[in-house]
Amino acid sequence: PLFRLLSSGGLGVADQVSAVEEIARLGGPEDHARLYNEDYEPALQAKVLTALARPDEERKPRPNVDFKRLQNWLNHSDEGVRLAALRLAGVWKLEEFRDPLAKLAAAPETTLHFRAAAVAALVDLGGKASGDLLTQLTTPDHPLAIRLAAVTGLAELDVKLAASAAAQVLAAPLEGVDPAPLFHAFLGRKGGADALAVALAAGALPPDNAKLGLRALQMAGSHYEGLAKVLSTAAGVNAEPKP
Repeated sequence: PLFRLLSSGGLGVADQVSAVEEIARLGGPEDHARLYNEDYEPALQAKVLTALARPDEERKPRPNVDFKRLQNWLNHSDEGVRLAALRLAGVWKLEEFRDPLAKLAAAPETTLHFRAAAVAALVDLGGKASGDLLTQLTTPDHPLAIRLAAVTGLAELDVKLAASAAAQVLAAPLEGVDPAPLFHAFLGRKGGADALAVALAAGALPPDNAKLGLRALQMAGSHYEGLAKVLSTAAGVNAEPKP
């Protein structure tokens, strides 16, 4: 019934999106294949790809489809379609897209927005190859926004390696870029806060960056004693919690 409604042309944009999300959430591989194989207007196409890329545990097995269509979407004129296609390639763990994603993430001529999206897709792909590339992207010859995105992603794959890279990135001025996502990535991983504390304590953390880290801890709503102490020392403030 939902497919008939979608093809009828009688639904508004919001209802079309709701129908797509319901099919993706409740349907099986055959339903997902049908969604994937249909052609839509760019705005709805992006929503379809986003719905198919649901990373939660309820996501059904990957459908048996022709992935050449996905390559076409990666080259689509619509930005939303391209971004959604990047995410889908990662969530579906399509190894044949690893090299294109790696090139996109590392390409200096690509906008930072798309490079960061490619980094996120590589994190979804996972594996040592993703970890190696993300480590390369944390070095100073890449823009700060990409270095931060790479460290944030690396924290999901190898928290100790990511902590070492984070200490190097945070040792330099952040040029107005908010490092909160980086800190939150470590706080969300088992042993992440402790690994980051050890790495930061061994390096040189500018006071301003340390204060941004403390603010990120406050936003997280939890007290990570070891990390808070390292950040407070670098920031020159009292690490003791208020009574």
